[in-house]
Amino acid sequence: MIRPRPDRRPTGWLPALLAVSVAATITSCVQGQRGAGTTGPGTAAGVEYGDADRGRELFVGYGCGACHQHGGVAVASGRVGPALDGLADQRVIAGVLPNTPEMLAAWIRSPQAYDRDTGMPDLGVTEADAADIAAFLLETD
Repeated sequence: MIRPRPDRRPTGWLPALLAVSVAATITSCVQGQRGAGTTGPGTAAGVEYGDADRGRELFVGYGCGACHQHGGVAVASGRVGPALDGLADQRVIAGVLPNTPEMLAAWIRSPQAYDRDTGMPDLGVTEADAADIAAFLLETD
């Protein structure tokens, strides 16, 4: 029988990844019980989560285009972070999080909580603003 060593603790990313996985599973179960349908990548469900038009304005206002490209925003021509066109078609966010409106908003609010080595700064985005930005980024039109 393998016994845990009291002098060893899990690294910081492992508990965070486990918490994200549990949260995503619970969210999926709750949405399934409500009959909410699919809210994953490639759906327009993200638009229902927040106000996509306001999200576009906030994307510019928070300066997201300084690091990211997005074809729907003329001033979004940065090359530091990934291009955000077609984000709705991706399965994961930042290589680790399930691509749901809720998880994208959580990432936007506090990226270091999910990846302490990310280059994305914490901009102090509010919960409502993050939901709107997520809705904009997940638009499929």
